[in-house]
Amino acid sequence: MKNRSLFIILLWASMPAGSGYGQVPPPPLQGVQIRAEVTRDDRGVFWYTYTVTNPPSNALEIALMAIDMSAPMSMTDLCCWGKLPSSSWYTTEWRNPTTPSCSGCSISGEKFAIRDFKAKYLPFGVFAPEHWDGAPIAGGGEILVHNPTARFSTPSLLAGLLSDIVAKPIYPGQTLGGFKVTSYYLPGIRDVSFHPDVTRLQEENRLPEDWLTSSVDSDEQIREKEDKIAHLGYLTQTVGPRPPTERSGVELTDLILEFLDRGIALGWLPDAGWREARRQQLQRVRDLLVQENYTEAEAVLNDFLQAVVQGTPQQRSSEAYALLYFNGEALLEGWVRAWSR
Repeated sequence: MKNRSLFIILLWASMPAGSGYGQVPPPPLQGVQIRAEVTRDDRGVFWYTYTVTNPPSNALEIALMAIDMSAPMSMTDLCCWGKLPSSSWYTTEWRNPTTPSCSGCSISGEKFAIRDFKAKYLPFGVFAPEHWDGAPIAGGGEILVHNPTARFSTPSLLAGLLSDIVAKPIYPGQTLGGFKVTSYYLPGIRDVSFHPDVTRLQEENRLPEDWLTSSVDSDEQIREKEDKIAHLGYLTQTVGPRPPTERSGVELTDLILEFLDRGIALGWLPDAGWREARRQQLQRVRDLLVQENYTEAEAVLNDFLQAVVQGTPQQRSSEAYALLYFNGEALLEGWVRAWSR
C-alpha cells in the first residue's frame, strides 16, 4: 500500500497541465450512509461488518473508506496482529504495520504512525469485498481521518496495468457490503471517511488545474491542495474497535452513558422513552458501584442487558446494540460480578 501511495503521488506530480482540466470542482460527497453490525465468535474475536450506501444525489463515486484505528501512545501490550482472522494476502509480512512495508523500506507502518501522528495502531484484521483491498495505513493527505486507519480502497491504478484486476467503486445510488474488521477490542465510536478515486478524477479532467500539485509547489501549497482534495470526501462516525482506557467500573459506566448520548446525536436511538429508561438503569448502576453495592448493581445491569437484547430496530440500531450490549456485558463480567461474589 505504501508503494501504491508513492506511485499515486508521483503520477499526480508528473501529470502535465492543460486547458482540458475542469475549472469547477465536482461537488463533494454528502450523506454517505454506513451501517455497522458487530458479533463476537467463540474465540472472543469481535467481527465488525460494514455496509455502505452512496446516495443517488451524489455526483462522485466512493473508492476509498478509512476507519480510525488509533490507540493512545501510552497503551502497551496491544493484542494481537498475528492471531486475528484476516484475508490471506493481508497476513504477508509487508502488510503488517509492525514490519517495514516494502523491500528496502527503513520504517514500518506502526513507526510511521508513532512518528507522524503520535498514535499507535489498535491491532485488527481485515476482509474486503471483491474488487477492493484493505490494509493498515496511517492517515494521509487525501483523507479526513488523520490517524492510523483501516483503509479499504479499489485498486484503480493497478486496474490499468493488470488485466485481472477490476476496480469497482460504489457509484451514486449503489450499496456495497462485505467490509469487515476483526479485533479483540470492544466497540466504540470511531471516525470514518469516504473518498472518490482522485486518480480517476484527474484522468477524466474533472479537477481544476490549480488543485494539482507540481514540482515547484512549496510544502504549504501542497498541503493546501491536498486539503482541497480531502474535502471532496465525507466524514462521519461508525462503530469500531476502541482502546480500553477505563480503569474502573464507574469509568466504564460513564463511557456507556457517553455512548448513549452520542448515539442519540447519531440517530442510533430513535425512541426517546426507550433510551431514557436505559439511561436511568445505567445511572442506577453507577450509583450502586459508588456505594460498592455490587449485588444490586448486578441485578440492575442484568435487566439493562436484557432490555438491550429485546430492543427493536425502532428503539435502537445495530450500532447502539453493539455499544450498549458488549460494553455493558464487559462491565458486568469484568467489574460488577467480580466484586459481587
